[in-house]
Amino acid sequence: MKDKKYIIGLTIIILTFFVSLNPYLLIFTVPVFLIGVGLLWFSKTKILTKTLWTVLPLLFWYPSMH
Repeated sequence: MKDKKYIIGLTIIILTFFVSLNPYLLIFTVPVFLIGVGLLWFSKTKILTKTLWTVLPLLFWYPSMH
């Protein structure tokens, strides 16, 4: 079984990504996204996995806003 911090952090990151597609809710989703990233970085997974799950939502979010 995966680390619970990893699963919770990943779930928060995915949910905040979809909610942040509405630009009016962005101010509420950024702090929650940072909490998810913090949980993810405190989990016991590989550095590459942590980096990808931190950077990819940001890279996918930017083109979806334009």
